[in-house]
Amino acid sequence: MKLLRVVIFAVITFSMSCGSNSKPNLTGNWTFSAHSAAFNLTYSGSAIIQENNDSLTGTMTLTGSPCATATNLQGSVTNNNITLQEWTPETFTTIATLTGTISQSSLSGNFYSPYAGCPNGDFGTWTATKH
Repeated sequence: MKLLRVVIFAVITFSMSCGSNSKPNLTGNWTFSAHSAAFNLTYSGSAIIQENNDSLTGTMTLTGSPCATATNLQGSVTNNNITLQEWTPETFTTIATLTGTISQSSLSGNFYSPYAGCPNGDFGTWTATKH
């Protein structure tokens, strides 16, 4: 009887650990919006993101940002958390770091830009919607 309980417990534990990953795949086209607390500006843009085993790569174009107009993206996903680095291919300089959470077909969080075209840096909030 004790062995049966151990086997049942092991089967239940294994089944729970093999459950489906509810995190959506982030590969695709995204519309971004950001609000700068430093400049009191709203930026908009679009991105193409490719996800491969929780690693992210892509490109982004921005409108209204004093810091950059086009960047490359590199980042990662851990559970429902996302981190993205925007960087320029010309100088390989990180322009901004975006951190946030994943919720179905949307992303949201905070960003920080230490420099790269922004003399005093930039920071604020951002959202993105997959389409």
